[in-house]
Amino acid sequence: MSARAPSRAAELTRMEEAHRTIDDACERVRATAVAWAETGAPWRAEELMSEIARFAPLVEEHFDDEENKVVPIIAEYLGPKEWRKFLSHGSAFVRAHPRRGLALGGIVLDGESAETRERFLGNLPLPLRSIFKTIGDRVYAGYRAQIYGSA
Repeated sequence: MSARAPSRAAELTRMEEAHRTIDDACERVRATAVAWAETGAPWRAEELMSEIARFAPLVEEHFDDEENKVVPIIAEYLGPKEWRKFLSHGSAFVRAHPRRGLALGGIVLDGESAETRERFLGNLPLPLRSIFKTIGDRVYAGYRAQIYGSA
């Protein structure tokens, strides 16, 4: 993409760096979740909540940046076939890890207005949007209960 949009290279590089930061934070969450699952220790749960609290804003900020800055670049420089390929990557993650995808969607949408939720969901393919609207909130609530306990 940087080769096609050299004037936007700084933004694209920043997004690539954000991907690496998010990957690192995700790995810390994963490792901490495994350690917590092995022991069930309350202090491990606290550690996991801290890692998630650091991870979630990174993802939210990144999604906002992608939606506002990168998606317009992609839309300008990619043809329809390439755009479909780009969108299929996100769908592939959700197909491979449906519960994680739904939980991630819940993290991203937690606390957002109904308008923002609808705009976000409106960008998903219809089958995925239908699944999220049907069970996404329930999956996310279960995820939160595992991490934070029942209310």
